[in-house]
Amino acid sequence: MLRKQAVKMRKRGQTYSEILSVVPVAKSTLSLWLRDCGLAEPQKQRITRARREASLRGAAAKKRQREVKQAYIIETASKEMTRLNKREFFLFGLALYWGEGSKEKSYRVSEPMKLSNMDPRLLRIYVQWLHEFLHVTPEDYYFELYLHESRAKDVGFARMYWAREMHCSLNDLKRVYYKRGNIAPKKQSHTGADYHGLLRVCVRSSTDLNRRVEGWIKGAASYYT
Repeated sequence: MLRKQAVKMRKRGQTYSEILSVVPVAKSTLSLWLRDCGLAEPQKQRITRARREASLRGAAAKKRQREVKQAYIIETASKEMTRLNKREFFLFGLALYWGEGSKEKSYRVSEPMKLSNMDPRLLRIYVQWLHEFLHVTPEDYYFELYLHESRAKDVGFARMYWAREMHCSLNDLKRVYYKRGNIAPKKQSHTGADYHGLLRVCVRSSTDLNRRVEGWIKGAASYYT
């Protein structure tokens, strides 16, 4: 009786999982019963579709689990941080510039201070650091926006995004440059909806400031290298 029911369900195009939820036998037994059970093309297509949908559901469930875990780790770690004092903030900004800022080279002397990034949080922190420790005012720096040439049509949205994030006017974002590239599609970072280009903060007449920062970096690093 169970075998006939299983064969009947299989011929309707139902999967092993669907059959086992109704017919209480071992999977090995079910496989033995159904090994000679022929299926018409529509039934084969239904089974393939059902397997694909089950796979997608499983992937979606794993993605949700990963996102919940990710959010928990980030939120927990963020609560471990306290507000930086002035000394800590100074060193924080110094390390930031060491990693991301422009430096003088033997082939490129008189280099002004420039820092580029796609993360507005980093750039806001950098601007605050400039103001607090180098006394740089908004009149002393300007912005340069870099977009991939394939996103030229989105320049208006990019300018509005950065104006909002950097608390400045659209007039402060008139300098726009377009980047070319032949990166493989899967590696392109400029194709997503969250792409707004890269913003550079440039400090006017800041060669000596840059050298001063380089001196701070040299002094701090000397204790550990």
